[in-house]
Amino acid sequence: MPWQGIYYKGRYFEDLEEYLSFLNISKEEIEKKPTVGILFYRNWFIANNIDYVDDLINIVERKGGIPIAVFSSHLKNDLGALGTLETFRRFFYMDGKPIIDSLINTTMFTLSMGIREDYLEEPQFLKELNIPILQGIVSTGYIEEWENSVRGLNPIDLVIGMAMPEFDGAIIHFPIGGKKKIKEGRVGVPIVKYKSIRDRCEKIVDLALKYGDLKLKENRDKKIGIIFHNYPPRNDKIACAFGLDSPESVVNILRELKRRNFLLEKMYENGNELMEEILNNVTNDKRFLSEEIVKKTVGNIDKKTYEGWFNSLSEKVRNELIKHWGSIPGEVMNFNGKIIVPGIINGNVFISLQPPRGFGEDPSKIYHCPDMPPSHYYIAYYRWIKEVFKADAIVHVGKHGNLEWLPGKCVGLSKDCYPDINMELPNIYPYIVNNPGEGTRAKRRSYATIISHLIPPMTISDLYGELSELEGYIGDYYEVETQEKKEFLKESILNKIKELRLQEDLMDGKIIEKVVDTLEDKEFEDLLSKVHDYLEELKYRQINEGLHIMGIPLEGEGLINMIFMIVRYQFDYLKGISKVLNYNWEELNKHPGRYQKIIDEIYGYGISLLQEYSEYNFQEEYIGDLKTLPINSNLRDLLKVVSKIYRNLIKVEEEIKHTVDALEGCYVPPRVAGSPTKDINSLPTGRNFYSCNPQEIPTKSAYEMGKKLADDLINKYLGEEGKYPEYLGVIIWGSPTMRTRGDDIGEVLYLLGVRPVWNKMGRVVDTEVVPLEELKRPRIDVTLRISGLFRDTFPQVIELIDDAIKKVANLPEPEEMNFVKKHYREEIEEKIKKGIDEKNARETSLYRIFSDKPGTYGAGVANLIDEKNWESVKDLAQVYVQWGGYAYGKDIYGIDAKEEFINRLSKVELTVKNEDSQEWDIFEGDDFNSYHGGLIAAVTHYSGKQPKSYIGDTSNKNRIKTKHLKEEGKK
Repeated sequence: MPWQGIYYKGRYFEDLEEYLSFLNISKEEIEKKPTVGILFYRNWFIANNIDYVDDLINIVERKGGIPIAVFSSHLKNDLGALGTLETFRRFFYMDGKPIIDSLINTTMFTLSMGIREDYLEEPQFLKELNIPILQGIVSTGYIEEWENSVRGLNPIDLVIGMAMPEFDGAIIHFPIGGKKKIKEGRVGVPIVKYKSIRDRCEKIVDLALKYGDLKLKENRDKKIGIIFHNYPPRNDKIACAFGLDSPESVVNILRELKRRNFLLEKMYENGNELMEEILNNVTNDKRFLSEEIVKKTVGNIDKKTYEGWFNSLSEKVRNELIKHWGSIPGEVMNFNGKIIVPGIINGNVFISLQPPRGFGEDPSKIYHCPDMPPSHYYIAYYRWIKEVFKADAIVHVGKHGNLEWLPGKCVGLSKDCYPDINMELPNIYPYIVNNPGEGTRAKRRSYATIISHLIPPMTISDLYGELSELEGYIGDYYEVETQEKKEFLKESILNKIKELRLQEDLMDGKIIEKVVDTLEDKEFEDLLSKVHDYLEELKYRQINEGLHIMGIPLEGEGLINMIFMIVRYQFDYLKGISKVLNYNWEELNKHPGRYQKIIDEIYGYGISLLQEYSEYNFQEEYIGDLKTLPINSNLRDLLKVVSKIYRNLIKVEEEIKHTVDALEGCYVPPRVAGSPTKDINSLPTGRNFYSCNPQEIPTKSAYEMGKKLADDLINKYLGEEGKYPEYLGVIIWGSPTMRTRGDDIGEVLYLLGVRPVWNKMGRVVDTEVVPLEELKRPRIDVTLRISGLFRDTFPQVIELIDDAIKKVANLPEPEEMNFVKKHYREEIEEKIKKGIDEKNARETSLYRIFSDKPGTYGAGVANLIDEKNWESVKDLAQVYVQWGGYAYGKDIYGIDAKEEFINRLSKVELTVKNEDSQEWDIFEGDDFNSYHGGLIAAVTHYSGKQPKSYIGDTSNKNRIKTKHLKEEGKK
């Protein structure tokens, strides 16, 4: 049997030209028709497990394409296997050029296996192939299980069929095949074969052909939809992507489209001009939809047209839409019996606004229906783009829209899932580079090709006004010698602290409220040190300075500030500067206020050195010519890193280039996502980013960071309350877990008093108990509210934590040293007294991990606040439980456990959510308030008292700090 070859309807070919000759396909046809490569495993060819391959071949041909289905082994061997690289060259190239226009890859893991040792480097052989790679998953599970599952794909498929192919820049799709029991064997063992999922095969071929058309069509003939976010659906919220100047970015995309001969009738001078035109036409804001404006609509969808589209949906979906939105075509955006379409058409480009999710039409649904489907208007809008405007591709602009969050399976969607229903075209999605979790959601649930874009410009906050005045008073106090002047400054300092209400920021108003005359010198010195340290932290806090514009490189002061923010913590740049100046950086930072002027000096030299280096265009050969500071070997190495960062930052034009490349059917290379100020591997941007391997969470370094977070949290609470926290509520999100590789998970495990067990490949396979004599404290009882994104992305981690909780609850230890065990026993006894059977009592008393109802997302609180549909903390608490009261764990998936959730919330003493970067703050989005604020509201309502609430800050790896939420909010 051959190791590789081309398969076609029961035959195989070991030569490309022989295969094309057999099909009587000429080179001219290859150049005109979309040619679809199909890659599958040799083992499946040998075992005749290729029902789905036959289906793909037949569908490609039926739809007018040319199939080239290739079987191979990933790895090369001495027996005849060529490996992926040579197989591609033999069967997907002719005359040294690729002949396929898109590739449906049905193999698992990564195509780069054995080719690319460093996954931080872009796969050169795929860049040369330069075509979209569509991941068609052949599930390791049974098709029937997938069909009936709200989860969708099993955890194994999630890792090897989705997460790892993302390392290659694959565009993730859905299962096109899986196991099916054919019949019972003679000895009772079922005979199982891989079979196709017919409608999924149809859809992935449709998409592969559409990607092929992007490569074959003349740009002038292509139609492109560009969609801005618009949530809430008001005119002042149009183009509200996180961290991105969307209008200016779209104007830059339009300029590049024009340069490449896409048909545009007019160009805009800037983003404001574009927005003015959009606002003068139909938008989602019903307040401005006058008769005159409605006449300008780019599209009217009548009932008959929508009825045809509606009837193409599954019976399940049709019933859900009628149940929630009434008879077709519904009331939303319905004017005179026709659904109107917002936006403008400029040549062959449709620029529009994404439809609202729908809660605004009936805010009461927020209280009881988190899985409400989108409206008829939503369905009609996306179908109009495909069927009437006839778009070849869609560009969704920036983080984040609502399409990928619509109800349906969590991963591996079916025809009944709303993101799948609405996304039938190539989806190009510019997305902020530091949010891998939500970007990954877009990849896996809306089949997006991500184009990463840079974070907003970063700078130092500095002090201003009265804060700067207070800093001056404190500096003078340390320097004056006469007691009279000291007393005068002491009074001025205390008055200024009270004026600024800093006692609230410091959570320590008791000393400040004392009469000045009775304040002991030692108390004042302690207060002074604390206030001064706080001011220094404020002074050097990283903040956003405007928005990023795609394709526009930073320059001047903005460039210097960004580079400085990237290197100051990540590469210990300031430590290197202080060493040259003969200071000890660690000692200075034990009391930064006391050493304010020295730290200011070090910062000043750090900026000045970068400014001087910029005059040489950051070229390494000029490092020796720099005069700002003596350049030792450490600084030389740091400046070489600066050169690399600079080169990657100025590649920002590739954000625009790769966006339009994708619209020409080209490959967008991958790169790991992350926060540039903490991980320069996320640069350059303009890449189809990926996140991490879920099996490696938490990594060893993340667990160590988690231990520090746990210790700092416990010590802070112990110092303030004089006791250990017994009940702790923790918010866990997907993106921070991806960025940090599991800091939060490490903290949770260490709070429980367990550590991960890693195998030789660095994958977490189990946990082991940390003995009490080593732990030297009680095991803390944790309740987790995880996001829907985390639930979908890290099922192995959920099972790991749940298993650890069960281990800890059953340890032979004194209850005063094991709060999990203590509470477990108490809850079992309470339930049995209420008449609950012991088995059920034991199982439910260990529920500690809660999230959304399967297939839904969010905490509900933000929706409630946006719609102004609440009156009291009780309303917020009830919605928080309604949306998040579903239990997860090992063999537990989305069990309705609202009463258990309420029980846990009623006992929580302390809440915490960690922040791993200063590239944003807690007020830059509503998720912080919705999840952590919602948790606090729920605990307050159900317990009758407000819990303590902390933020763990790991933005500076060398200075982990646990702060009060109120303190963080003040900053």
